Amino acid sequence: MVIDWCPTCHGIWLDRCEFDSIVEYLRGEATEATPREIAHEIGEDLKKAVTGEGPESRLAELGDAAAAIEAWANAHIFEHPALFALLTGTTASGRTIGMA
Repeated sequence: MVIDWCPTCHGIWLDRCEFDSIVEYLRGEATEATPREIAHEIGEDLKKAVTGEGPESRLAELGDAAAAIEAWANAHIFEHPALFALLTGTTASGRTIGMA
C-alpha cells in the first residue's frame, strides 16, 4: 500500500481502496483482540506517552491509550451481560433526569 503525503504540510491522503483496506484491518483487530491483549496495549501506550519514546506525540499516545481503554471496557461489558444491563440502565436513568 502506498500512502501519499505532502512534504509541505505533512498531510496524508489515501485512495478509496487503501482506506477500505485499513478499515477492514482495524475491524479485524478490534474483534479479535482479547481483553488481556488490549490491557497490554494500554500499558504500552501509556509508557510511550510518559517516556516520549513512541512514534507519535505524547498527546497522540494518550489518545491511543484512551481508545484502548474504551475498547477494553467494551470487551468486558459485552462479556458480562449483567454489567451491561446495569450500565445501560444507569445511563438511561441519568438521561431521564438530564445528566447525559
